[in-house]
Amino acid sequence: METRRGSKLRVGVVTGDDLLGRLDDLIGHGHPLANMETGEPLSSVRERVLSAKAQGAEIKYIEIPGGDHLSAPSRTFTDVFDWFDAHKR
Repeated sequence: METRRGSKLRVGVVTGDDLLGRLDDLIGHGHPLANMETGEPLSSVRERVLSAKAQGAEIKYIEIPGGDHLSAPSRTFTDVFDWFDAHKR
């Protein structure tokens, strides 16, 4: 299949286990689930989110398995822009 500009369209499908519901169990069993960019364990990120919420910060935190700062927003455009719309200055 070709796009309107004549380049070939490539489509990929990723299937496999959805681990999102098992993250707490995996962390509890010693898997760090480290950030792919920084190496920071997921548990420390969650601790910062909880701490900020406890101090009254309004945070929308979304975990995306395999996501990074470039791919995550494209998967959650609606959530990201809904949050921005709700927090206009």
